[in-house]
Amino acid sequence: ETATQQQLANLVRSNDLAGLQQVATRVNCDLPDAYGQTALMLAASRPGPDGSSPLVEFFVSSVGADVTCADLMGETSLHRVATEAGARILIEAGASVNAATKLVGLTPLMRAAMLDNNDDNDNNSSLENIDNQGDVVVRQLICLGDADWSRRDSFGGRAIDWARRMRRRKTVAYLSGELIQLNMEDPPAVKDGL
Repeated sequence: ETATQQQLANLVRSNDLAGLQQVATRVNCDLPDAYGQTALMLAASRPGPDGSSPLVEFFVSSVGADVTCADLMGETSLHRVATEAGARILIEAGASVNAATKLVGLTPLMRAAMLDNNDDNDNNSSLENIDNQGDVVVRQLICLGDADWSRRDSFGGRAIDWARRMRRRKTVAYLSGELIQLNMEDPPAVKDGL
């Protein structure tokens, strides 16, 4: 099983959808590696060239991967998702938008608030990939998944606090309500003074 898990991980890392189609339909893709990561978790952080998430779509639609699996630290695929399309697929398949990691209690919304969203700041590095769309993922988590804006991690921080720490101006503005109308017809109510 370890060899198969490694083969799946290598195919995901190389964005080899054709190879995945040959291998993934014959094995249990929900088997975790030594760190508890599944192939879907790895795929979630790999955006397609056009902002799509073909690997996430494949694992969810074709293989029926479990979107609720968590690694040893409690991170799910939704914690790692890098695109709006990936967030939509995972949420519609039943991923928990309020699942918290074990040690720090980070939710997918907090994690997305940290990601690179092409803000015009001095520190524009991402945690996963240079093309992450953190601000878009934040909106998806709130609009589609009804993420809890007021939820706090074990240090008392909320998603907006993480966005401020990481200097994600667009995300801070969005969570503050300044851009609440952006791409939304019926925005959720602002919770907890955000």
